[in-house]
Amino acid sequence: KGSVKAKKMVIATHYPFINVPGYYFLRLHQEREYLTALETDDKNAKIQLDGMYLDANSQGFTFRNYKDYLIMGGSSHRAGEYKPLDAYAKIEKAASQWFPNYRIKYAWSNQDCMTPDSVPYIGRYSVNTKNIYVATGFNKWGMSGSMAAAMILSDMIMGRKNEYRKVFDPRRLMLSGTGTFLKDTGIITKSLLKEHLRIPHDTLKDIHKGEAGVIHHDGQRVGVYRDKQDNYFFVSTKCPHLGCSLEWNPNDLTWDCPCHGSRFDYHGRLISNPAMRDTFDACVRKKK
Repeated sequence: KGSVKAKKMVIATHYPFINVPGYYFLRLHQEREYLTALETDDKNAKIQLDGMYLDANSQGFTFRNYKDYLIMGGSSHRAGEYKPLDAYAKIEKAASQWFPNYRIKYAWSNQDCMTPDSVPYIGRYSVNTKNIYVATGFNKWGMSGSMAAAMILSDMIMGRKNEYRKVFDPRRLMLSGTGTFLKDTGIITKSLLKEHLRIPHDTLKDIHKGEAGVIHHDGQRVGVYRDKQDNYFFVSTKCPHLGCSLEWNPNDLTWDCPCHGSRFDYHGRLISNPAMRDTFDACVRKKK
């Protein structure tokens, strides 16, 4: 903890962690995507792509090369929303059909900030912060979005005109994004009510090895993960950012916030912002 003093400041923290002013927690949500690095020993079967390819279907896949690997990604969804789905298995199944000579060498996941109209927020943080700037909401186009942000923000700070400034202005009117904004607001409201009103029905004995659930424990609503060695890990399901109800991510074994995308490991330790501290860890690790 400490303080920072500067004449000009750029908030480029993936998700803006200053809630007021700006209110970006009402104007952003986060999405997750899963990626794999495929390799093959058959030199004749190697595929060399000239560029990066993205499926027109929102639930399709993306492809590109990196050195000797073929990078394949997909299975995207809003952070905190998990249906019975093994995201990595879905990619592996498609890869085995399209690239039978390849196998998965590495697998990982990524998270991106999304705006209602799919255009990044680049400019002044708010009308009340003349010398504070922001760059966020790249909508999975971080390479191009970051270049646009560097150009626009450097011009603004230096007092130069920029013809693209109005396009990315965080204060712009977004009629095309009204539907997404209303959906996001509904999800936030539902999650807040769930944390305070919903009564968990699971008990410890209902939690199977390798799974997680929400129970009442010592008078508290807590999330419980039971590992393969029969140890239990208890955390608060209340997100320390703004109080939404955390959801279990079975793909990465984390607790994720469906409202703003904060993520925590099953110990309750912070992984991704906008939360700035760990969620409560009851430190209970016991065998049945």
